[in-house]
Amino acid sequence: MESTAETNPLHHQVEVILQSVDCLPTLSPVANRVLSIGSSDRADFGELTRLIEADPALTSKMIGLCRRAALGLGDRITTVKRALVMLGFDAVRAAVLSVSVYELISNEARERDSQPGETEDNTESTRAFDRIGFWMYSVGVASAAELLAQENRKLRVKADEAFVAGLLHGLGKPILDLLLPRAYGRVVELTEQRRTDAAPVEREVLGIDHHGAARRIAERWSLPATLRDVVWLYDHPLESLPEGVDRDAIKIVAVARALVREMHLGESGDHGPFAPAAEMCDAAGISRSTLDKVARRLHEAVAGRCKVLGLNEQAPPEMLLKSITAANRRLSQLTADLDLKAKEGERVVQVLDAVAEFWKVGGASGDVLRTLGAMTQSASRLLGEGQWITLLDGGGPRGWMLCSFKPGGSVAHSVYAEPPPSLAEFDLSNASAWADRSGVRSTLAEWAWAKLGMGASQTPLRVVVACAGDGVRGCVMVTDAPMPSQTQDAIHLLPLRAGWSAALSAAIHKGATERLAESLADSNRTLAATQAKLTEVQALARLGEMTAGAAHELNNPLTVIRGRAQMLADRLEDDRDRTTARLIAKASGDLSDLVTAMHEIARPGRADRAEILLSDLLKDVIESVKGAEGHVEIVMPTGYGGGLDVFVDGPRMSRALAELLRNAREWAEDGNVTLRVQIEPPDDRLVIRVEDDGPGLSSKAMRHAFDPFFSERPAGRGRGLGLPLAKCLVELHAGTVRLEPGGHGGTTAVVTLHEWRAVTEREAGRAA
Repeated sequence: MESTAETNPLHHQVEVILQSVDCLPTLSPVANRVLSIGSSDRADFGELTRLIEADPALTSKMIGLCRRAALGLGDRITTVKRALVMLGFDAVRAAVLSVSVYELISNEARERDSQPGETEDNTESTRAFDRIGFWMYSVGVASAAELLAQENRKLRVKADEAFVAGLLHGLGKPILDLLLPRAYGRVVELTEQRRTDAAPVEREVLGIDHHGAARRIAERWSLPATLRDVVWLYDHPLESLPEGVDRDAIKIVAVARALVREMHLGESGDHGPFAPAAEMCDAAGISRSTLDKVARRLHEAVAGRCKVLGLNEQAPPEMLLKSITAANRRLSQLTADLDLKAKEGERVVQVLDAVAEFWKVGGASGDVLRTLGAMTQSASRLLGEGQWITLLDGGGPRGWMLCSFKPGGSVAHSVYAEPPPSLAEFDLSNASAWADRSGVRSTLAEWAWAKLGMGASQTPLRVVVACAGDGVRGCVMVTDAPMPSQTQDAIHLLPLRAGWSAALSAAIHKGATERLAESLADSNRTLAATQAKLTEVQALARLGEMTAGAAHELNNPLTVIRGRAQMLADRLEDDRDRTTARLIAKASGDLSDLVTAMHEIARPGRADRAEILLSDLLKDVIESVKGAEGHVEIVMPTGYGGGLDVFVDGPRMSRALAELLRNAREWAEDGNVTLRVQIEPPDDRLVIRVEDDGPGLSSKAMRHAFDPFFSERPAGRGRGLGLPLAKCLVELHAGTVRLEPGGHGGTTAVVTLHEWRAVTEREAGRAA
């Protein structure tokens, strides 16, 4: 498994930078010799004097720095030997080190600038690191640190050491700029744009910050441990500094740095917020009165040190004026930032209002159309008033759903449509990337606008990408409202689009769940009906087996009993005996008919269909029940009269209707029954209703009327096989029969036949 460092994409770049740091020139021989001497006790003043005086430029700047730090002895320091005697080796070493490091970095930068055309594999930037401004800032921190050390002896930091620490604390910045000028220019640009400090941006762009680079060069140059601690930890929180470091030096530099940034001396390269110098004093154990003294003397000290180092030679008043100008510029920048933040805040408020509007008017309804309407209302509130339509690709088989809306958000018109060939290859969720595809956006908008009959638009149509997500393949909105720029629109629509996507996905899933629940309920009903039908079929199958055996085993004996009883009745002279014989014959006949009926219910066979006039069929029905009391009224469909042909098994359909008619007449108050024939569109069903005006059936009778042997009639008036037999005979014709309460009392038996016409007639009817 690879290590974290090996998988870090900036790891190689960091290694290159550190190797480049190691390749930088070392300090001058004079500086190296001075640093190699640990204390003035072991110093050979004569040798050091000759060594330093061998470099006139170094001698001049070193004496200048010493005179500036001499506290009243400046005019008496005219030679290197005088400086060593009057100030001591530590002060001279600090001056030499300061001048040497400044000269080294400055000379390397000038040499780089004198070689145009060199390139590096880094992002170019329009901003450049302000070296002069940075060194002026560094001199300011050095001077402030020196003055603070002079005023706070309890911190045990020498003034000359504090000066060097302040001057070199940000050494890593010019080093990184020296090694990677274009990449560091990018760091400068991002730091200003984001109003932040340089270190986090350096780590983001380069993989290493200036603290790490400075610590590496300090170790290579063998700088004192105090300087290594300062360049590494100068901006670390003072209350959490690690053990083993020079905390006092770090504290003085931190306070000096805050003071210089407050006074806007030079350019630090950091633009993030920082703690006030007064608060830093409290954390460092420095009195605030000391801070005021240092601030009053700082401009003069900085001007003198800058003059010695060859930076911009400015009098203290000029430097103060420049600081004020920088402060005003900073204030102007902050004001502009605040204005921008205020406008941003106003826009955020508008977005939040639009989000609230969306959820208020229907975002949480769980209904797709209401959610789309709420989306258009919230978009109208945020992006501009106008007409809005939506295009939704929910992945269904009917294509895209297009909707237009009324002002209140209700649907005005909606259609499903397959996109035209010019748009079929595009996913609505990627509509924001269509701008460079030769007018695809305008093609989509114009097609959808015309598809919904919106009429000609007086302004250009715009496409707004609404959302895409779980259950939503894509949704866009088209409007004729003027809107903000596309960039601003995309940024501020993010929270609103997230709400749209969540609500629309939830609505689509809810609809799918409801449809699934309905389908499951239908399946359960179908399963229950199928199970009931299976139970019935199994019962009828067992009944068929039983009745087949009964018919075979009983019919012959019953026929013999019936025949002999009839013969006996004819021969007997006694009326009572003759009546008894005839009852035996009738009972045996009834029993034979019962067995036959049971066999026919269990095994009805197949319908032998043929065309027959419906009027002839109904006459046969009425004829079969002739002799019963009452009247049968026949009502035929309008326009057909008696010329309506039906394609049925005449005898079996006649027997089925006869059983229903016989049952109705037995329940009717006066025996009057109506046979009503209807042809019902749209599927051309033939419906025959047998209506009686009797007392009606109980709920129990409605449930069990078609069960064999069930009857609520008085004993002796029926065997309970008429309705089951009628049901079996109707189902032979792929029809159904049911009982329902009559409109004005009584009961209606409803026979429905779907395939009642001849095949050629059915095809003609369907074609029509």
